[in-house]
Amino acid sequence: MSRRLTGVAIALMSVGLAAQTQQPAPQQPAPNPSNLGSDANGNPLRKAVKTGHVSNYDEAKVPPYTLPDPLVTSDGRRVTDAAMWRSRRRPEILRRLTAADPRRLGDQAAALLLAAARTARPGGRVLFVVCSVLRSECEDVIGRVGEVLMPAPFDAPEARQVAGDGQWQFRLLPSTHGTDGYFVASLTPRV
Repeated sequence: MSRRLTGVAIALMSVGLAAQTQQPAPQQPAPNPSNLGSDANGNPLRKAVKTGHVSNYDEAKVPPYTLPDPLVTSDGRRVTDAAMWRSRRRPEILRRLTAADPRRLGDQAAALLLAAARTARPGGRVLFVVCSVLRSECEDVIGRVGEVLMPAPFDAPEARQVAGDGQWQFRLLPSTHGTDGYFVASLTPRV
């Protein structure tokens, strides 16, 4: 009888000791008030803090829109060859841009980065990728969000191969990489 009691006592002490040495469960991040759960198809539903807009995955809710044909000039003539593109259509498109557009686009990019920073978890990453070679749309944008986001070296081997070990930003250039001009930066929220 005493052996049985001793065995039960040892078993209870072991369970009690195991319970005392278990690590506390990691704290879950505070729920994001903009996260509304998921739709019937499992797509995440989020509400924009400033506008109240709820994410949409239903194409039937998108109003019809037809993109203008880039190979039709402003007076309706069809672009028929590369010479016509270079001499007529491309200059038309470029004239549509104003000197204020790079700054305006930089403002939009900074606003998007700040919104992304609000949704990123501590220690998480925000990747900034822009198809531009203009400083006002690339480095200047990073400078404007520096109080909220800080550089974080790339983790992905492919990005490290292009940027170099320990680097957090790089450019792809048509003359060097055979691509359009891109700027890529890896950032993390400041704690």
